[in-house]
Amino acid sequence: MAEETAKNKPVSNKPLAKKKKESIFKRLSRYLKSVWAESKKVQWPSKEQLKTNTLVVLSVIVAAGVFIWLSDVAMTFVMRLMVGG
Repeated sequence: MAEETAKNKPVSNKPLAKKKKESIFKRLSRYLKSVWAESKKVQWPSKEQLKTNTLVVLSVIVAAGVFIWLSDVAMTFVMRLMVGG
C-alpha cells in the first residue's frame, strides 16, 4: 500500500528552495556575541593563582632546558671518548 502512494506522488522538477544566506557582518556579529557570552562563563584565575602557575611553568621550562643541556654535554663527552677526538 505504501508503495502505491509513493508512485502516485507528482514529482517536481524545481530545485529545492535555498535559504538566503546572511551577510558576513551579521554572521560575524552573532559569532562575536557568542564568544563574549562564553568568555563571561569562564572562571578566570586570580592574580595569585596566575603568578603561581606562571612560576611553575617557567621552572619546568628551565629544568627541562638544564636537563637537555647536561644530556648533550654528557653524550658529547661519551662520543669523544668513543671516537678518540
